[in-house]
Amino acid sequence: MTASMRSPRRQCEGCRRWLAATEPARCSTCREKTARGTTTEHDACETEPEPGEATTRDSSEPARPRTVPPSHPPGPAPKGQRAKVPALISLDAVQPRSIDWLWRGWIPAGMFSICDGLPGVGKSTMLVDIAARVTTGREMPDGTPGVEPGVVLFLAYEDATAEILRPRFDTAGADVSRIRVHDPEADDRFTLGRESHLEQLIREHDARLVIVDPLITAVTGGADMHKGQDARRVLTPVARAAERTGAAVLGVRHLNKGMSRSALLRGEGSIGIGGTARTVLIVGVDPDDPDCRILARSKGNLAPPGASRRFALVGDPETDAARVEWRGESRYMADDLTGSEEESRSGALDDAVAFLRSELADGAKPAHEVIEAGVAAGHAERTIKRARKRLGVRSEREGGRWILSLPGVPSDGSEDASG
Repeated sequence: MTASMRSPRRQCEGCRRWLAATEPARCSTCREKTARGTTTEHDACETEPEPGEATTRDSSEPARPRTVPPSHPPGPAPKGQRAKVPALISLDAVQPRSIDWLWRGWIPAGMFSICDGLPGVGKSTMLVDIAARVTTGREMPDGTPGVEPGVVLFLAYEDATAEILRPRFDTAGADVSRIRVHDPEADDRFTLGRESHLEQLIREHDARLVIVDPLITAVTGGADMHKGQDARRVLTPVARAAERTGAAVLGVRHLNKGMSRSALLRGEGSIGIGGTARTVLIVGVDPDDPDCRILARSKGNLAPPGASRRFALVGDPETDAARVEWRGESRYMADDLTGSEEESRSGALDDAVAFLRSELADGAKPAHEVIEAGVAAGHAERTIKRARKRLGVRSEREGGRWILSLPGVPSDGSEDASG
């Protein structure tokens, strides 16, 4: 066979691999390596053949059967680029580092978090209270120490700056010189997407906390936040910016119209949003008291789970704005807040009925002792009163105090023959 020269061709990675598996080496260097077993992908060799060097198969080499190249070669690199090999390091080269907290157990610093809730439930007002504490260094709602006073970027899209945000922050006792908001006179507002300036803004203002309310409104560039791939593409850079700057970044979401009782599945948009967040909080109506709200965690494993927190929204006569009044712990968890208000109240009432049956099963007890025990067990006093009515609990006055007993159960606990 007459030797012929073959001019170099540009080939994608998939084609080079196919040729490497179907043709022998075409230069002497590659033939030597192949003979020694030191290479198999000889077609990737970019060595120019020497003048006069035969580039056809050596007569001593056995012919390989030719096959048709795949129509879609596996893993082709982009045109004009080579695929990047991921950089890996040994874990023993990484120094362990403790987690920094903005609010211990609730909002980690240097990470991306979410706060979910129905529209109008009070989640934005609650976050104003938290932001105000960050600007002044006050302790957090559960009594844990506050942080060194710092700047907060409060990027709101649904609340007017002068009419709503300023009165709320004043009422919450914030140092408003440390609050940054959108300029109402400017056309450009902060956005999340390909041209996001989040990290630049955090560094420029030396911010400790960033709140984007609501999160999905800030997303531009055609990204569909109901698709997991789009959500992660938008939010992964957000999480990385938080990590690099040490700021806590928190996005606010509304709940969807789904019927799932899982709080993590009720957030608006793709499950990928909650998957990207390190912590997910939820605000809902207290099943025992429609005038109160509950803050709970639907995702978070950075610290041992703690009790949910109760709060109420109260008006301020001077500013005409609502403020948060924290009212201790709540026994309700995140998944207790995602059903309808009617379902939640029904569940609380059922629990209180079961408590009264157990508490009075051995006989009559003073009313104040029953109520104190019920409250200690996490039942609201008003729910216990409703449970008494449902059960038909008897109330009798003896020696200046009220005694409670179940119908058909006398004071000694034995069954009433008439029952």
